[in-house]
Amino acid sequence: MLRLVCGNVKVNSLYGLTAVILTKGLDSLAILLSYTMILRTILSIVSQETQSKAFSTCISHLCAVLIFYIPIISLSIIHRFSSAFNGPNMGLDVVQGSKLP
Repeated sequence: MLRLVCGNVKVNSLYGLTAVILTKGLDSLAILLSYTMILRTILSIVSQETQSKAFSTCISHLCAVLIFYIPIISLSIIHRFSSAFNGPNMGLDVVQGSKLP
């Protein structure tokens, strides 16, 4: 049983990373496609004032989406790979400020 616990967890890390990429990555792709279509529509508006107002709203929504998605994806990737590279003592490394043997 101990061999199973202390075994290689690379497969689990890759599985988790794949799950994150598929869930968050496909969401991001759909959002990118959606905003591309919105920008094409905004650029086809004739009135400069209406185009400016619609563009500012679109940018505000895009920034709100990026504020939530970038940290989620970054933290998911850091969580998946930090234990694989730093070992189980990563939390102690941060607290002590040094690398443990």
